[in-house]
Amino acid sequence: VISNYFLTFFNFFYLM
Repeated sequence: VISNYFLTFFNFFYLM
């Protein structure tokens, strides 16, 4: 599932 992967990446960037 690429959607989950992309979401995690975005979340990490947002947290930073």
